[in-house]
Amino acid sequence: MANLIRNSEMNAKKLLTHRYINNAAIADDLFPNQKHSKQTLSNKLHEVLSGTGNQRLTEKDCQKLLALFERFLNEVR
Repeated sequence: MANLIRNSEMNAKKLLTHRYINNAAIADDLFPNQKHSKQTLSNKLHEVLSGTGNQRLTEKDCQKLLALFERFLNEVR
């Protein structure tokens, strides 16, 4: 799974929009200091227009996501 996320931002989006993935827990871990983390993740996944541009997953977001999934894989081994 870690290779899937490393490959591209698009693969990360595909994974996060899959119906078996619970984005609420992922959002809370990705954006721990934000009150509305679930909405932030949703907006980034759907590239919602905000201000002068669209919100999107950044390289930093993808790195944090990779770390979350690697931690998950280590926990379930």
